[in-house]
Amino acid sequence: MNQVLILQIIEVLEQCHKDKSIKTRECCIEIIKELLQKITSELNQEDLIAFEKHFNLVTSLNELDYINDEDVFLKSIARVRSCL
Repeated sequence: MNQVLILQIIEVLEQCHKDKSIKTRECCIEIIKELLQKITSELNQEDLIAFEKHFNLVTSLNELDYINDEDVFLKSIARVRSCL
Protein backbone atom coordinates (compact mmCIF):
# COMPACT_ATOMS: atom_id res chain seq x y z
CA MET A 1 0.00 0.00 0.00
CA ASN A 2 2.81 2.42 0.80
CA GLN A 3 4.26 1.95 -2.67
CA VAL A 4 0.92 2.92 -4.19
CA LEU A 5 0.82 6.07 -2.07
CA ILE A 6 4.42 6.93 -2.95
CA LEU A 7 3.59 6.49 -6.63
CA GLN A 8 0.65 8.87 -6.13
CA ILE A 9 2.99 11.40 -4.55
CA ILE A 10 5.36 11.10 -7.51
CA GLU A 11 2.45 11.60 -9.89
CA VAL A 12 1.37 14.74 -8.03
CA LEU A 13 4.95 16.07 -8.00
CA GLU A 14 5.34 15.48 -11.72
CA GLN A 15 2.03 17.21 -12.42
CA CYS A 16 3.17 20.17 -10.33
CA HIS A 17 6.40 20.30 -12.29
CA LYS A 18 4.50 20.48 -15.58
CA ASP A 19 2.34 23.34 -14.33
CA LYS A 20 4.65 26.16 -13.28
CA SER A 21 1.90 27.91 -11.32
CA ILE A 22 2.73 28.51 -7.65
CA LYS A 23 -0.96 28.08 -6.77
CA THR A 24 -0.99 24.65 -8.40
CA ARG A 25 2.15 23.67 -6.55
CA GLU A 26 0.68 24.81 -3.25
CA CYS A 27 -2.38 22.62 -3.91
CA CYS A 28 -0.06 19.74 -4.76
CA ILE A 29 1.72 20.12 -1.44
CA GLU A 30 -1.60 19.84 0.39
CA ILE A 31 -2.45 16.65 -1.52
CA ILE A 32 1.01 15.26 -0.77
CA LYS A 33 0.63 16.03 2.95
CA GLU A 34 -2.60 14.01 3.00
CA LEU A 35 -0.91 11.09 1.24
CA LEU A 36 2.04 11.31 3.63
CA GLN A 37 -0.33 11.10 6.61
CA LYS A 38 -1.78 7.90 5.13
CA ILE A 39 1.71 6.44 4.74
CA THR A 40 2.59 7.41 8.32
CA SER A 41 -0.56 5.81 9.70
CA GLU A 42 0.30 2.52 7.98
CA LEU A 43 3.91 2.26 9.11
CA ASN A 44 4.80 -0.70 11.29
CA GLN A 45 6.80 0.47 14.33
CA GLU A 46 9.30 -2.36 13.88
CA ASP A 47 9.87 -1.90 10.18
CA LEU A 48 13.12 0.09 10.15
CA ILE A 49 13.30 0.09 6.37
CA ALA A 50 9.88 1.72 6.20
CA PHE A 51 11.00 4.34 8.71
CA GLU A 52 14.11 5.07 6.69
CA LYS A 53 12.05 5.45 3.53
CA HIS A 54 9.55 7.59 5.42
CA PHE A 55 12.35 9.82 6.70
CA ASN A 56 13.72 10.24 3.18
CA LEU A 57 10.25 11.08 1.96
CA VAL A 58 9.67 13.66 4.70
CA THR A 59 13.07 15.22 3.99
CA SER A 60 12.24 15.45 0.31
CA LEU A 61 8.84 16.97 0.94
CA ASN A 62 10.28 19.51 3.37
CA GLU A 63 12.46 20.75 0.52
CA LEU A 64 9.30 21.75 -1.30
CA ASP A 65 9.32 24.89 0.82
CA TYR A 66 11.73 26.07 -1.86
CA ILE A 67 8.99 25.63 -4.42
CA ASN A 68 10.29 28.34 -6.73
CA ASP A 69 13.67 26.66 -7.08
CA GLU A 70 13.33 24.31 -10.06
CA ASP A 71 16.52 22.37 -9.28
CA VAL A 72 15.36 21.62 -5.73
CA PHE A 73 11.94 20.63 -7.04
CA LEU A 74 13.42 18.17 -9.56
CA LYS A 75 15.75 16.72 -6.92
CA SER A 76 12.74 16.24 -4.65
CA ILE A 77 10.98 14.21 -7.33
CA ALA A 78 14.09 12.04 -7.74
CA ARG A 79 14.43 11.51 -4.00
CA VAL A 80 10.77 10.54 -3.64
CA ARG A 81 11.29 8.01 -6.45
CA SER A 82 14.18 6.53 -4.46
CA CYS A 83 11.72 5.69 -1.67
CA LEU A 84 10.07 3.01 -3.79
